Amino acid sequence: MAIQASGRATFNKVIDGVSSTFTLIPTYGNQIKSKDPVSYAPNFETSNNIITPTLKILGIGDTSNQIKGTCTWSVVCGGKTLTNGTDYTVETSGSYRLKIIKNLPSSALVTCVYKWTHPTTGQTMDFTASLPIPVAENAGTMIMALITPKSTDRFQTTAGGEQWLEFEGAMIRGGAEDTTNVTYTWKVFDPSVGDFLSFDSKGQIVVPSGKTAALPTGTVLAKFGENNKTISISDKAVINVGSIKLTVRDTDSQSSTSGKEAVAVKGLIDDTDPIDLELSQPKGPNVIAGGGNPMRFDISQGNYEWTDKDYIGKKLGFYRLTAAGAKDSTFAPAASDFGSNNEWAVANNEVSRSYTSSATGTEANRTVVIKYSHLIANAVQTTFQGFLDY
Repeated sequence: MAIQASGRATFNKVIDGVSSTFTLIPTYGNQIKSKDPVSYAPNFETSNNIITPTLKILGIGDTSNQIKGTCTWSVVCGGKTLTNGTDYTVETSGSYRLKIIKNLPSSALVTCVYKWTHPTTGQTMDFTASLPIPVAENAGTMIMALITPKSTDRFQTTAGGEQWLEFEGAMIRGGAEDTTNVTYTWKVFDPSVGDFLSFDSKGQIVVPSGKTAALPTGTVLAKFGENNKTISISDKAVINVGSIKLTVRDTDSQSSTSGKEAVAVKGLIDDTDPIDLELSQPKGPNVIAGGGNPMRFDISQGNYEWTDKDYIGKKLGFYRLTAAGAKDSTFAPAASDFGSNNEWAVANNEVSRSYTSSATGTEANRTVVIKYSHLIANAVQTTFQGFLDY
Protein backbone atom coordinates (compact mmCIF):
# COMPACT_ATOMS: atom_id res chain seq x y z
CA MET A 1 0.00 0.00 0.00
CA ALA A 2 1.18 3.55 -0.67
CA ILE A 3 1.72 6.00 2.15
CA GLN A 4 -1.17 8.50 2.03
CA ALA A 5 0.09 11.03 4.56
CA SER A 6 3.00 11.61 6.87
CA GLY A 7 3.99 13.88 9.72
CA ARG A 8 6.76 14.45 12.19
CA ALA A 9 7.12 15.21 15.89
CA THR A 10 10.34 16.50 17.40
CA PHE A 11 10.85 16.23 21.15
CA ASN A 12 12.70 18.95 23.12
CA LYS A 13 11.91 21.53 20.45
CA VAL A 14 8.88 23.81 20.15
CA ILE A 15 7.92 24.72 16.59
CA ASP A 16 5.87 27.91 16.32
CA GLY A 17 5.28 28.04 12.58
CA VAL A 18 1.84 27.92 10.94
CA SER A 19 0.53 27.62 7.39
CA SER A 20 -2.90 28.54 6.11
CA THR A 21 -5.50 28.05 3.38
CA PHE A 22 -8.32 30.61 2.97
CA THR A 23 -11.05 29.90 0.41
CA LEU A 24 -14.49 31.22 -0.50
CA ILE A 25 -17.01 28.61 -1.62
CA PRO A 26 -20.09 29.88 -3.56
CA THR A 27 -23.39 28.19 -4.27
CA TYR A 28 -23.29 29.56 -7.84
CA GLY A 29 -20.10 30.42 -9.67
CA ASN A 30 -21.71 32.63 -12.33
CA GLN A 31 -24.97 34.24 -13.50
CA ILE A 32 -26.62 34.74 -16.91
CA LYS A 33 -28.53 37.95 -17.66
CA SER A 34 -31.10 38.17 -20.46
CA LYS A 35 -32.19 41.54 -21.88
CA ASP A 36 -35.65 41.13 -23.34
CA PRO A 37 -37.38 40.65 -21.03
CA VAL A 38 -34.78 41.24 -18.31
CA SER A 39 -34.26 38.07 -16.29
CA TYR A 40 -31.49 36.16 -14.56
CA ALA A 41 -30.43 32.53 -14.31
CA PRO A 42 -30.05 31.66 -11.54
CA ASN A 43 -32.16 34.36 -9.91
CA PHE A 44 -30.25 35.42 -6.80
CA GLU A 45 -33.37 37.08 -5.37
CA THR A 46 -35.17 33.74 -5.12
CA SER A 47 -32.08 31.51 -4.86
CA ASN A 48 -29.47 33.44 -2.91
CA ASN A 49 -25.85 32.95 -3.83
CA ILE A 50 -24.35 31.90 -0.49
CA ILE A 51 -20.58 32.28 -0.11
CA THR A 52 -18.92 30.42 2.74
CA PRO A 53 -15.47 31.46 4.06
CA THR A 54 -13.17 28.60 5.07
CA LEU A 55 -9.88 29.23 6.87
CA LYS A 56 -7.61 26.30 7.74
CA ILE A 57 -4.57 26.90 9.96
CA LEU A 58 -2.01 24.10 10.35
CA GLY A 59 0.41 23.95 13.23
CA ILE A 60 -1.78 25.25 16.07
CA GLY A 61 -3.31 21.93 17.16
CA ASP A 62 -6.81 22.93 15.99
CA THR A 63 -7.81 21.69 12.53
CA SER A 64 -11.35 23.14 12.54
CA ASN A 65 -12.49 26.12 10.46
CA GLN A 66 -10.84 29.15 12.06
CA ILE A 67 -13.59 31.56 11.03
CA LYS A 68 -14.85 32.27 14.54
CA GLY A 69 -16.33 35.72 13.99
CA THR A 70 -17.69 38.20 11.46
CA CYS A 71 -15.62 38.85 8.34
CA THR A 72 -15.21 42.14 6.49
CA TRP A 73 -16.78 41.74 3.05
CA SER A 74 -16.93 43.81 -0.11
CA VAL A 75 -18.74 43.16 -3.40
CA VAL A 76 -17.69 45.29 -6.38
CA CYS A 77 -19.52 45.35 -9.74
CA GLY A 78 -18.17 47.47 -12.58
CA GLY A 79 -16.20 49.66 -10.20
CA LYS A 80 -19.22 50.21 -7.92
CA THR A 81 -19.28 48.84 -4.39
CA LEU A 82 -22.59 47.17 -3.58
CA THR A 83 -24.42 47.85 -0.34
CA ASN A 84 -24.56 45.55 2.66
CA GLY A 85 -28.18 44.99 3.67
CA THR A 86 -29.53 45.92 0.26
CA ASP A 87 -27.55 43.86 -2.25
CA TYR A 88 -26.17 41.29 0.16
CA THR A 89 -26.30 40.31 3.81
CA VAL A 90 -23.62 39.03 6.18
CA GLU A 91 -24.16 36.46 8.90
CA THR A 92 -22.95 37.44 12.37
CA SER A 93 -23.02 33.88 13.74
CA GLY A 94 -22.91 30.29 12.55
CA SER A 95 -20.72 30.01 9.43
CA TYR A 96 -20.42 33.82 9.01
CA ARG A 97 -21.44 33.58 5.36
CA LEU A 98 -22.27 36.26 2.82
CA LYS A 99 -25.57 36.00 0.92
CA ILE A 100 -26.00 37.82 -2.38
CA ILE A 101 -29.73 38.64 -2.36
CA LYS A 102 -29.94 40.83 -5.48
CA ASN A 103 -29.12 40.00 -9.08
CA LEU A 104 -25.78 41.38 -10.21
CA PRO A 105 -25.69 44.26 -12.74
CA SER A 106 -22.33 43.03 -14.06
CA SER A 107 -19.52 40.67 -13.17
CA ALA A 108 -18.59 40.95 -9.51
CA LEU A 109 -15.53 40.50 -7.35
CA VAL A 110 -16.23 39.34 -3.80
CA THR A 111 -13.48 39.99 -1.25
CA CYS A 112 -13.37 38.70 2.31
CA VAL A 113 -10.95 39.83 5.05
CA TYR A 114 -10.74 38.02 8.39
CA LYS A 115 -8.61 39.04 11.36
CA TRP A 116 -7.34 35.86 13.00
CA THR A 117 -5.85 35.71 16.48
CA HIS A 118 -3.27 33.08 17.42
CA PRO A 119 -4.78 31.11 20.31
CA THR A 120 -1.47 30.95 22.21
CA THR A 121 0.50 34.08 21.43
CA GLY A 122 -2.43 36.44 20.86
CA GLN A 123 -0.76 37.72 17.69
CA THR A 124 -3.25 38.87 15.04
CA MET A 125 -3.03 38.40 11.28
CA ASP A 126 -5.28 39.52 8.42
CA PHE A 127 -6.25 36.89 5.84
CA THR A 128 -7.78 37.90 2.51
CA ALA A 129 -9.53 35.84 -0.16
CA SER A 130 -11.28 36.93 -3.37
CA LEU A 131 -13.86 35.26 -5.59
CA PRO A 132 -14.91 36.47 -9.08
CA ILE A 133 -18.54 35.88 -10.11
CA PRO A 134 -18.88 36.36 -13.89
CA VAL A 135 -22.15 37.66 -15.36
CA ALA A 136 -22.74 36.69 -19.00
CA GLU A 137 -25.31 38.41 -21.18
CA ASN A 138 -27.81 36.47 -23.29
CA ALA A 139 -29.20 38.85 -25.88
CA GLY A 140 -32.43 38.27 -27.83
CA THR A 141 -33.42 34.72 -28.74
CA MET A 142 -29.95 33.24 -28.98
CA ILE A 143 -29.41 30.09 -26.94
CA MET A 144 -26.88 29.69 -24.15
CA ALA A 145 -25.85 26.75 -21.98
CA LEU A 146 -25.81 26.92 -18.20
CA ILE A 147 -24.41 24.52 -15.58
CA THR A 148 -25.74 24.88 -12.04
CA PRO A 149 -24.38 22.93 -9.05
CA LYS A 150 -27.05 21.28 -6.93
CA SER A 151 -24.92 21.85 -3.82
CA THR A 152 -21.29 22.85 -4.44
CA ASP A 153 -18.55 22.50 -7.04
CA ARG A 154 -15.87 21.50 -4.53
CA PHE A 155 -15.05 17.98 -3.46
CA GLN A 156 -14.05 17.34 0.13
CA THR A 157 -13.76 13.60 0.60
CA THR A 158 -12.73 12.04 3.87
CA ALA A 159 -10.78 8.92 4.82
CA GLY A 160 -10.48 7.77 1.21
CA GLY A 161 -14.25 7.66 0.66
CA GLU A 162 -15.86 8.52 -2.66
CA GLN A 163 -17.97 11.66 -3.12
CA TRP A 164 -20.45 12.53 -5.85
CA LEU A 165 -21.56 16.04 -6.80
CA GLU A 166 -24.63 16.71 -8.93
CA PHE A 167 -24.97 19.39 -11.62
CA GLU A 168 -27.92 20.41 -13.75
CA GLY A 169 -27.72 21.58 -17.34
CA ALA A 170 -30.02 24.08 -19.00
CA MET A 171 -30.54 25.71 -22.39
CA ILE A 172 -31.37 29.38 -21.90
CA ARG A 173 -33.34 31.23 -24.59
CA GLY A 174 -34.00 34.90 -24.06
CA GLY A 175 -35.13 35.29 -20.49
CA ALA A 176 -36.09 31.69 -19.66
CA GLU A 177 -35.02 28.08 -19.82
CA ASP A 178 -36.17 26.15 -22.90
CA THR A 179 -36.66 22.42 -22.26
CA THR A 180 -38.49 21.57 -25.50
CA ASN A 181 -36.58 19.18 -27.75
CA VAL A 182 -33.16 19.72 -26.19
CA THR A 183 -30.28 17.25 -26.00
CA TYR A 184 -27.64 17.42 -23.28
CA THR A 185 -24.12 16.02 -23.76
CA TRP A 186 -21.52 15.99 -20.98
CA LYS A 187 -17.75 15.57 -21.11
CA VAL A 188 -14.92 15.71 -18.55
CA PHE A 189 -11.44 17.18 -18.98
CA ASP A 190 -8.43 14.85 -18.84
CA PRO A 191 -5.10 16.64 -18.20
CA SER A 192 -3.01 13.91 -19.82
CA VAL A 193 -5.03 13.81 -23.05
CA GLY A 194 -5.38 17.59 -22.94
CA ASP A 195 -9.03 17.53 -24.04
CA PHE A 196 -12.55 16.78 -22.88
CA LEU A 197 -13.49 13.09 -23.01
CA SER A 198 -16.93 11.59 -23.63
CA PHE A 199 -18.65 9.07 -21.39
CA ASP A 200 -19.98 5.70 -22.49
CA SER A 201 -23.38 4.34 -21.45
CA LYS A 202 -21.89 3.11 -18.16
CA GLY A 203 -20.45 6.51 -17.21
CA GLN A 204 -16.87 5.50 -17.99
CA ILE A 205 -14.58 7.76 -20.00
CA VAL A 206 -13.86 6.99 -23.66
CA VAL A 207 -10.14 7.45 -24.37
CA PRO A 208 -9.12 8.18 -27.98
CA SER A 209 -6.91 5.61 -29.66
CA GLY A 210 -3.23 6.22 -29.03
CA LYS A 211 -3.87 8.39 -25.98
CA THR A 212 -3.23 7.67 -22.29
CA ALA A 213 -5.64 9.15 -19.79
CA ALA A 214 -4.77 10.49 -16.35
CA LEU A 215 -8.30 9.77 -15.12
CA PRO A 216 -9.09 6.16 -14.17
CA THR A 217 -10.42 3.98 -16.98
CA GLY A 218 -12.91 1.17 -16.49
CA THR A 219 -14.34 3.08 -13.51
CA VAL A 220 -17.75 4.75 -13.32
CA LEU A 221 -17.06 8.47 -13.08
CA ALA A 222 -20.48 9.85 -14.01
CA LYS A 223 -24.16 9.07 -13.53
CA PHE A 224 -26.90 10.74 -15.54
CA GLY A 225 -30.48 11.77 -14.86
CA GLU A 226 -33.43 11.66 -17.25
CA ASN A 227 -32.49 12.81 -20.76
CA ASN A 228 -28.97 13.47 -19.43
CA LYS A 229 -30.15 16.83 -18.07
CA THR A 230 -28.30 16.20 -14.82
CA ILE A 231 -24.93 14.66 -14.15
CA SER A 232 -23.45 13.32 -10.92
CA ILE A 233 -19.68 13.37 -11.12
CA SER A 234 -17.27 11.38 -8.92
CA ASP A 235 -14.31 12.97 -7.15
CA LYS A 236 -12.20 10.42 -9.03
CA ALA A 237 -12.84 12.50 -12.16
CA VAL A 238 -10.91 15.43 -10.70
CA ILE A 239 -7.17 15.65 -10.17
CA ASN A 240 -6.85 18.68 -7.87
CA VAL A 241 -8.57 20.94 -10.41
CA GLY A 242 -10.83 19.74 -13.23
CA SER A 243 -13.79 20.73 -15.35
CA ILE A 244 -16.89 19.38 -17.05
CA LYS A 245 -18.37 20.58 -20.33
CA LEU A 246 -22.02 20.67 -21.31
CA THR A 247 -23.20 20.94 -24.90
CA VAL A 248 -26.89 21.68 -25.41
CA ARG A 249 -28.45 21.25 -28.85
CA ASP A 250 -31.77 22.61 -30.03
CA THR A 251 -33.53 19.78 -31.92
CA ASP A 252 -36.89 21.54 -32.34
CA SER A 253 -37.51 21.68 -36.11
CA GLN A 254 -39.89 24.63 -35.64
CA SER A 255 -37.31 26.71 -33.74
CA SER A 256 -35.31 29.55 -35.28
CA THR A 257 -32.22 28.00 -33.71
CA SER A 258 -32.94 24.42 -34.75
CA GLY A 259 -29.71 22.43 -34.99
CA LYS A 260 -27.72 25.07 -33.13
CA GLU A 261 -25.54 24.25 -30.12
CA ALA A 262 -24.28 26.12 -27.07
CA VAL A 263 -21.49 25.14 -24.71
CA ALA A 264 -20.77 25.78 -21.03
CA VAL A 265 -17.76 24.74 -18.96
CA LYS A 266 -17.78 24.39 -15.18
CA GLY A 267 -14.62 24.24 -13.08
CA LEU A 268 -14.31 21.64 -10.33
CA ILE A 269 -11.97 21.78 -7.35
CA ASP A 270 -10.81 18.90 -5.19
CA ASP A 271 -10.29 20.33 -1.71
CA THR A 272 -9.48 16.88 -0.36
CA ASP A 273 -5.69 17.17 -0.58
CA PRO A 274 -3.78 17.11 1.54
CA ILE A 275 -4.54 14.65 4.28
CA ASP A 276 -3.01 16.39 7.27
CA LEU A 277 -1.29 14.19 9.83
CA GLU A 278 -0.19 15.98 12.97
CA LEU A 279 1.84 14.31 15.71
CA SER A 280 0.56 16.13 18.78
CA GLN A 281 2.48 16.29 22.04
CA PRO A 282 -0.24 16.91 24.68
CA LYS A 283 2.21 17.17 27.57
CA GLY A 284 4.99 18.91 25.72
CA PRO A 285 8.23 17.76 24.11
CA ASN A 286 10.47 17.39 27.16
CA VAL A 287 11.30 13.89 28.42
CA ILE A 288 13.28 13.22 31.59
CA ALA A 289 15.37 10.14 32.33
CA GLY A 290 13.15 7.22 33.27
CA GLY A 291 10.06 9.02 32.06
CA GLY A 292 7.98 9.43 28.93
CA ASN A 293 5.49 11.74 27.23
CA PRO A 294 2.53 10.91 24.97
CA MET A 295 2.53 11.41 21.20
CA ARG A 296 -0.88 11.36 19.51
CA PHE A 297 -1.77 10.91 15.84
CA ASP A 298 -4.39 13.49 14.71
CA ILE A 299 -5.71 13.45 11.15
CA SER A 300 -7.85 16.02 9.38
CA GLN A 301 -8.90 16.82 5.83
CA GLY A 302 -9.91 20.38 5.07
CA ASN A 303 -12.01 21.43 8.06
CA TYR A 304 -13.01 17.86 8.88
CA GLU A 305 -11.40 15.95 11.71
CA TRP A 306 -11.44 12.20 11.22
CA THR A 307 -13.85 10.31 13.44
CA ASP A 308 -12.90 7.09 15.21
CA LYS A 309 -14.52 5.02 12.45
CA ASP A 310 -12.63 6.82 9.68
CA TYR A 311 -9.46 5.01 10.78
CA ILE A 312 -10.94 1.56 10.10
CA GLY A 313 -8.90 -0.20 7.41
CA LYS A 314 -6.02 2.24 7.84
CA LYS A 315 -2.58 1.86 9.42
CA LEU A 316 -0.70 4.44 11.49
CA GLY A 317 2.96 4.20 12.25
CA PHE A 318 6.18 6.03 13.01
CA TYR A 319 9.93 5.61 12.97
CA ARG A 320 12.91 7.48 14.35
CA LEU A 321 15.09 9.79 12.28
CA THR A 322 18.84 10.14 12.56
CA ALA A 323 20.46 13.52 13.08
CA ALA A 324 20.89 13.66 9.30
CA GLY A 325 17.15 13.16 8.74
CA ALA A 326 17.33 9.56 7.50
CA LYS A 327 15.37 6.59 8.81
CA ASP A 328 17.20 5.19 11.83
CA SER A 329 18.05 1.53 11.21
CA THR A 330 18.96 1.03 14.87
CA PHE A 331 15.50 1.93 16.21
CA ALA A 332 13.99 -1.33 17.48
CA PRO A 333 12.01 -0.82 20.69
CA ALA A 334 10.05 -3.62 22.31
CA ALA A 335 6.42 -3.86 21.21
CA SER A 336 5.49 -4.08 24.88
CA ASP A 337 6.68 -0.48 25.29
CA PHE A 338 3.50 0.63 23.51
CA GLY A 339 0.89 -1.65 25.04
CA SER A 340 0.66 -4.79 27.13
CA ASN A 341 -1.22 -6.65 24.38
CA ASN A 342 1.20 -5.71 21.60
CA GLU A 343 -1.40 -3.52 19.90
CA TRP A 344 1.48 -1.73 18.18
CA ALA A 345 3.77 -3.94 16.12
CA VAL A 346 7.50 -3.33 15.67
CA ALA A 347 9.06 -4.36 12.35
CA ASN A 348 11.56 -2.89 9.90
CA ASN A 349 12.51 -0.21 12.46
CA GLU A 350 8.90 1.03 12.43
CA VAL A 351 6.16 1.01 15.07
CA SER A 352 2.66 0.65 13.61
CA ARG A 353 -0.87 -0.55 14.22
CA SER A 354 -3.93 -1.20 12.04
CA TYR A 355 -7.51 -0.33 12.89
CA THR A 356 -10.62 -2.48 12.63
CA SER A 357 -14.29 -2.23 13.53
CA SER A 358 -13.46 -3.67 16.94
CA ALA A 359 -10.42 -1.42 17.41
CA THR A 360 -11.27 1.96 15.93
CA GLY A 361 -9.17 5.10 15.97
CA THR A 362 -10.09 6.36 19.42
CA GLU A 363 -7.78 8.91 20.99
CA ALA A 364 -6.34 6.22 23.26
CA ASN A 365 -5.73 3.92 20.30
CA ARG A 366 -3.91 6.71 18.46
CA THR A 367 -1.58 7.59 21.33
CA VAL A 368 1.81 6.13 22.17
CA VAL A 369 4.21 7.04 24.96
CA ILE A 370 7.67 8.10 23.85
CA LYS A 371 10.06 6.99 26.56
CA TYR A 372 13.49 8.34 27.38
CA SER A 373 14.95 5.07 26.08
CA HIS A 374 13.38 5.71 22.68
CA LEU A 375 15.43 8.87 22.18
CA ILE A 376 18.85 8.96 20.53
CA ALA A 377 21.41 8.39 23.28
CA ASN A 378 23.94 11.05 22.30
CA ALA A 379 21.54 13.76 21.08
CA VAL A 380 19.45 16.40 22.84
CA GLN A 381 16.72 16.29 20.22
CA THR A 382 15.08 13.29 18.59
CA THR A 383 12.62 13.49 15.73
CA PHE A 384 10.03 10.87 14.83
CA GLN A 385 8.40 10.58 11.42
CA GLY A 386 4.74 9.50 11.41
CA PHE A 387 2.78 8.05 8.49
CA LEU A 388 -0.69 6.98 7.43
CA ASP A 389 -1.06 4.02 5.10
CA TYR A 390 -4.11 2.52 3.35
